[in-house]
Amino acid sequence: MAVRRVGYCAILLAAFLFFLFFRAYLSHLLFLFFLLLPVLSLLLALPGCFGMRCRIKAQKDTCLAGQALGFAIQAVNRSFLPCAFVRADVLAENVLAQGEKQGRMRQKVYLSVGARGSQTAQSEVISPYCGKVELSVVRVRVYDMLGLFCLPVFGKNVCGPAASAYVVPQVPPVAPHMEAYSMQALDSDIYSPYKPGDDPSYLFGVREYREGDSLRRVHWKLSARLDKPMVKEFGLPLQAGVHFMVRLYKGAQVDEADRLVTAVLSLSQALLEKEVPHRISWSNSTNGIQTINLYKQDDLPEAIHGLLQLGCLPAQAGLLPDAKPSEHIVYMANFSPQSEPELVNDIQALLSGPLHVQVSLVLAGRRPDGPCEAQMLGCAVYWLEEEIQTAQLEEIAL
Repeated sequence: MAVRRVGYCAILLAAFLFFLFFRAYLSHLLFLFFLLLPVLSLLLALPGCFGMRCRIKAQKDTCLAGQALGFAIQAVNRSFLPCAFVRADVLAENVLAQGEKQGRMRQKVYLSVGARGSQTAQSEVISPYCGKVELSVVRVRVYDMLGLFCLPVFGKNVCGPAASAYVVPQVPPVAPHMEAYSMQALDSDIYSPYKPGDDPSYLFGVREYREGDSLRRVHWKLSARLDKPMVKEFGLPLQAGVHFMVRLYKGAQVDEADRLVTAVLSLSQALLEKEVPHRISWSNSTNGIQTINLYKQDDLPEAIHGLLQLGCLPAQAGLLPDAKPSEHIVYMANFSPQSEPELVNDIQALLSGPLHVQVSLVLAGRRPDGPCEAQMLGCAVYWLEEEIQTAQLEEIAL
């Protein structure tokens, strides 16, 4: 716009010089024309200030971190005059950034819209970090035909509702070091929703009798009602096993949150490939603490969507109430000197409770020169460096 204004001033100066040195009606009319032209252009742009509306939509629901996330802007002109230039300011904000500048991306989209018409333009942003990205039009501006004036758009619902998409991390394949334990545990209160077992205290389902089924499992009442033999399928109790607890403390950086999410998804993927059930808990500033049991690959998308909206919880709101007896808790959090006291308090609460859990720490942040206080509690501590390597994740004993 500055270039257009300088150009107009140069043209106006030339018209003025022509007016001074050539005493004729043509010089008068030419100077008057260029003098009033911006006023006319401004008047023609004013209707667009009240009739322009913009809507934004993500072109796909998910994409990988570091890849382009496309979106479309639709501008609708309700006025009876065309708008030569419309500018929509788009803000893409990563939820994992907790409002920090590092997770914000801005884009300007320009359109031309005819009278009582609409126009769609496409653009894209690239998020280097995983997370839920919220796309919104924060401001709409209308320019006159000469590009000399930039006018705000007035009215209700000018920018429309926000759109969102999930940026998924590129999960490295790992083969973590796993403790030898049986997946089946007779004293467990967790049962497989996909496979039957031999625990008569839990009814998995009922099916038709097959040759070789025990007569003790025959459901006599249902068999008499359906006039065909039916047998009961009992539950398969599962070992509580590994419980990933992901926590963001105040002051967490988006790159630290990205490393934590990438690490837990990589380890979870490895466990599911070995058909090892486990649980993931995470903190969310809106919904509090959320926990999901994972038994097979189909359970992973729900955990991914939750982890990509990871948020900070208030102080003294740890992930402690959902722990189970004899679990191996992998406590994953960001680390800084400011958050260390709260981290140590949470770990002490886990270790001193009646559940007798085993706790390992996976920390993202700048490693201190000496041992941190959490190591003094007897916990195994693993550090996630700035760029996650497969060897780092394989060192974590599950």
